[in-house]
Amino acid sequence: MESTVKPIYPSRDTQKHDNIDQSHDSQQKPSYPTRASNRTKWYILAVTTAIAIFWFTNSNPISLFTKCHKSGGVSSLDWTTLAPGTVHWEQCQGVQPNSSVPTDYFNSSVGVTKVALSRWKASRGPRGPGGPGKSFVVYAGPSLQAVTGYDYDVVGFDPRGIGETEPAVKCFPDGYGKFAKNTILDRSFDDFPNASEPQARERLLLQQYEAEALYQTQFEMCERTMGDKLKYMGTTTVVRDIDFITTVLDGSEASLQVSVSLLSLSSKLLSLLEKPYYEWYQTWMKFSWNAYEFFFSECSKAGPPSCALAHEKGEDPTVIRGRVEAFFASLYHHPLPVPDANPPSILTEGRAKIPPFEGMATPTEWPSLARILNDAMNGNATELLDASRILASDLGRSGVSCNDNIAPRNYTAEDVVDHILYNLKNVSPFASTIVTTEPDAGCAYWPFSLTPSDRFTGPFNNTLSNRILILSNLMDPVTPMTSGEYVKSLLEDSAVLALRKGPGHCSSSLPSRCIANITRAYFNDGTLPNNLQLCDYDGSIFPHTTEVHEQKFAAYSDEDTELLEHIHLIDKHVKAHRRIRS
Repeated sequence: MESTVKPIYPSRDTQKHDNIDQSHDSQQKPSYPTRASNRTKWYILAVTTAIAIFWFTNSNPISLFTKCHKSGGVSSLDWTTLAPGTVHWEQCQGVQPNSSVPTDYFNSSVGVTKVALSRWKASRGPRGPGGPGKSFVVYAGPSLQAVTGYDYDVVGFDPRGIGETEPAVKCFPDGYGKFAKNTILDRSFDDFPNASEPQARERLLLQQYEAEALYQTQFEMCERTMGDKLKYMGTTTVVRDIDFITTVLDGSEASLQVSVSLLSLSSKLLSLLEKPYYEWYQTWMKFSWNAYEFFFSECSKAGPPSCALAHEKGEDPTVIRGRVEAFFASLYHHPLPVPDANPPSILTEGRAKIPPFEGMATPTEWPSLARILNDAMNGNATELLDASRILASDLGRSGVSCNDNIAPRNYTAEDVVDHILYNLKNVSPFASTIVTTEPDAGCAYWPFSLTPSDRFTGPFNNTLSNRILILSNLMDPVTPMTSGEYVKSLLEDSAVLALRKGPGHCSSSLPSRCIANITRAYFNDGTLPNNLQLCDYDGSIFPHTTEVHEQKFAAYSDEDTELLEHIHLIDKHVKAHRRIRS
């Protein structure tokens, strides 16, 4: 296999910033290290559907990647002419790293795709898997290593169509925002205050008709501007990229093991296979509701000033929630003018619910969420309106979802609305909000000409040589615990599921020494916990200064305190990457 990088063995006294490897433009064939009896293992952590990270270890302290050329470099290369397996690395910020992979693994004439990579090197000798992953590793690499142990290099990549991987999804050359701004896809659905009244269905149906027309238009634009390139954006192809890159970087003898934060690459794909999008949203809604109730419960416990929505400590959580939902309902007939927003606009019922729904995934930001909701309820909705503007830069997420989705395409707008209304009345007040904030809808209009030929749907019947660790939260509103349970049932004895109490998306959304220790033990020597081991999180969601709180943290060692801070930094970068819509 051809490559442009010859592995070297650098000294360990490189400066701190030398830990970051990006692309390189040397023209040499690869020379992989001799493995003898010690075979390299690759570990993949799928943080979200859109983020994937490699950990790899070898019996000798080596690096596969050379230092950068600070001028010229990768950005000047025509990567479409490079052979599959070409890898470029540089230690320069702002230079685009890449590995070329086959665009179609069954038809070499289609050419190559450039996958953006980044790597954070291990700081000591080694022993032993939606947002872009490349920049995630650049910024969160040290904290990831603090949790997994410092024996592993961390390699991040941007999946097909996402971030810096090329070709990127660009259905709208002038920007998707110009097309979608102030449409239903931007402002979200406005729900009639009483979902049981007949006019609630009529008004929601009118909005769904608008959405259907927009979906049809946007995917016709995709077919015109992207053509066959969109056929290769699905999860199946991304998994083949992982395997291909593993072989390029670590040789054909490398053994591959998938370890996950929620195994979302697989569970998300599986959830899309058999049902239209509006049906599998219901599961998300149940867990989002659990987090939503927990938000008000914790607000009540903390009281003011920690939670600005509470009038007093210990106030009935349902009373607090009632005030917030009454505010949402009032906006249906009386939108709030917001002249200081950027740009100035009005706060509608649909827009007002976007930040709290999104916020259920990030509990460390709940004090800020409570504050901006309280400000809006008191007439200043500037921050709440600004936080509601989360339009994607283009349709990269749809490129994944619609390639993965093989559900029937003969549903109607009435079918969608009836499911939304059922969920509004029985499951969650965010039943329509999710349709626009999680942009997986409209795949009925995905052109049949773009349907990928490579789509894996099973069977999942192999026994893995290395058992998998699955981590999930009891109240994850994005990739719910049931997804982790489903993956565990598919893998049977080849996996163990560990759970963390509390809300949030990804196990890092709230610091947990218990989860961190389980993770580190797994990466150090393959030790796994008991199946369904339940961990608590550390600290308080709404910070306060009670004696009990101070005593709890006073008992932490310096090492534990540092570990919790690293988990907080990982969560910070996960949140930042979740906000990057492709």
